[in-house]
Amino acid sequence: MPRIVSNFVENVDLTGKTLAVFFTSGSSGLGSSMKHLEAQAGAGTWLEGKRFSARTTVEELTQWAASLGIEP
Repeated sequence: MPRIVSNFVENVDLTGKTLAVFFTSGSSGLGSSMKHLEAQAGAGTWLEGKRFSARTTVEELTQWAASLGIEP
């Protein structure tokens, strides 16, 4: 996970926020990043993260978000 993501969750108040983590990768999975993000943030409701390929379309991302109840 890039350090800039850690810096963000450490410095923004996520109390009462729901977070849906997604990322692109050719091969790497999420590993333990979710546990680290949650611990660093100390707040927020964290939904299960999802890896997408670099070829993922906007439609696919929109469908995924909709499946979580998120309106684009």
